[in-house]
Amino acid sequence: MRACGPIADAILLPKAERVEEVAAVREELRRAGVAADAQPAIWCMIETPLGVLRAESLAAAPEGECLVAGTNDLATDLQCDGAWAERA
Repeated sequence: MRACGPIADAILLPKAERVEEVAAVREELRRAGVAADAQPAIWCMIETPLGVLRAESLAAAPEGECLVAGTNDLATDLQCDGAWAERA
């Protein structure tokens, strides 16, 4: 079987909340036969209140490479009604 490079530059992990989730993605890539040097970056999407609280540990995880703000889902989880936009 011939090895090939990654089919994507990055994997976006939605609603990331735990470092273990990020490590599990790396492990799945390894089990699928993707060499460590050919694995795509993992981007953690912060879309939940728990993700915000754990953002520092997610950012420090060696398996992840960046954080992405998922503000629409976060606003929904926080039950934001949009009324703040009208405040002076």
